[in-house]
Amino acid sequence: MVDFQLEYNTRRKPLVIPEYGRAIHKMVDYCTSLADRDERNKCAKSIIVIMGNLFPHLRDTEDYRHKLWDHLFIMSGFELDVDSPYPKPTVETLQSKPEKITYPKGDIRYGHYGRVTQQFIDQAVALTDEVQREKLAIQLFLLMKRSYKSWNRDHVEDEVILAHLKELSKGKIVLAPEKVNGFAEHLTAATPQATQSQQAGKKKKWNKNFKKKNRNTN
Repeated sequence: MVDFQLEYNTRRKPLVIPEYGRAIHKMVDYCTSLADRDERNKCAKSIIVIMGNLFPHLRDTEDYRHKLWDHLFIMSGFELDVDSPYPKPTVETLQSKPEKITYPKGDIRYGHYGRVTQQFIDQAVALTDEVQREKLAIQLFLLMKRSYKSWNRDHVEDEVILAHLKELSKGKIVLAPEKVNGFAEHLTAATPQATQSQQAGKKKKWNKNFKKKNRNTN
């Protein structure tokens, strides 16, 4: 009588990259144990092919083969000595921490406009050409009004946006209301109320056609 003993995962060697499964890790261990370098090279290339077949979506990325070779060395504990077409990764590069990204400092007077809008305003202030400055100021007005409507349900008058533009530019950009009257009309169609009314009109038209079709059928 043969006595079979179950091998629990808790007693097995931990998987370095679990996504590849235990079979691939055993292949890597076998490849690492080979004494002949040519045999190791052939075995490593075969494992790369199998790894690529397991994750075909990696082929869509530009550096997918480089990533597979890096994973092969990582699973071997960086002990695999083969001729790789890419530089062999090291433990130091793997464990190195990314550089800390500095968080932009400075208060935003109106959060719904965002920091990018303030940067655009600063660029407009720096313009020396009055015509170009006015054109950019009108575009900033449209951007600010669109941003305001995206974050606020209340209707906003053009004078409010113009006052905010003047305030954020520290009085350097002053637009008269008549300069933006014709430009702001198209923003009305983008409001949620306009979208809801359009959807209601389409639904009403569909119901009318549906009833008419049923009468013709009967």
